Amino acid sequence: MRNCILALLSICGVSVLCLGQGTTEPLRPQSIQVIHATSPQQFQELATILRLIVGAASVSSERAPSLEFSGTPDQLLLAIWLFRFVDLESPTEDRTPHRYKLAGKDDVTSVIRLPAKTTPQEMQQSISAIRSTADLQRIYVYNTAKAICMRASEAQIALAEFLLEQDGKAADASFAYTTDTRGSTAVRVFHPRSQLSPMEVQEMITSMRSIADIQRIFAYGSPLSIALRSTPECVAAAEWIFHELDGVGRPEPHTAAYDQAFPGDQVVRIFYLPSATNRDLQQIMTNIRVKTGIQRLFAYNSRHAVLVRGTHAQVTQAEQMLQF
Repeated sequence: MRNCILALLSICGVSVLCLGQGTTEPLRPQSIQVIHATSPQQFQELATILRLIVGAASVSSERAPSLEFSGTPDQLLLAIWLFRFVDLESPTEDRTPHRYKLAGKDDVTSVIRLPAKTTPQEMQQSISAIRSTADLQRIYVYNTAKAICMRASEAQIALAEFLLEQDGKAADASFAYTTDTRGSTAVRVFHPRSQLSPMEVQEMITSMRSIADIQRIFAYGSPLSIALRSTPECVAAAEWIFHELDGVGRPEPHTAAYDQAFPGDQVVRIFYLPSATNRDLQQIMTNIRVKTGIQRLFAYNSRHAVLVRGTHAQVTQAEQMLQF
């Protein structure tokens, strides 16, 4: 006999439903009533949620307005809970994260509804940012309710919720992802002070990726947020680069220095050359690469800047070439 215990909690503004369970039960035919969905697209999205998030098998909409599937009673309970938050006529302004947790297991399902004005492109950007930053693969959006559904470990869900909470905020924010055994424990979300073009966003991301060794980085939301995750040392360097490039420009050529050494005693310099054209910047990078041996260079064209990373001797030689 299966023993099921339900508990509804509210922790730090997050509603949490805990399910305690006994023995694992075999798959059985299950059915869940759909209240508001009417279009084939809506039924298809709900069916995907059942497959991807609930883990149901053999999902069918042949008996609409119900969805039939093969699953355990516990999966049916999870499906019923999920549909309370996604099977809606229209989006709501309730952005409270709602969680469903299996007691005794590191297995959490979360639903967060985004603002009604969120576009499909912005929702996909948010999903991509979560996948990239939190290594979270079981995630899907129900477009009618603007609801993002996800299932993962508690640490991954906490990071995903943190990323979504930063959307629309102005202040930068940090998150400690302490469960990463490879050292990528620092998470940072930046908010540019001014409106950036798509090209400028891409250049900003590429500069942090190539100079500061940031591999997990993604832009999302409106207004724009840039999320990244790496080691604390690399994130500190990326933060310096971001605020340098996002700052107010000066009319005269100058250099900005970051001397917190990378492996191999490498440091970072940003050379600002206000009168240089994009073609000039490319030629300058070629000359620096050939004469100094520096391989990590990048041009941020909107600020007429060249970013370099190399040893003290290499960057000093580059400064002398530019007559700083």
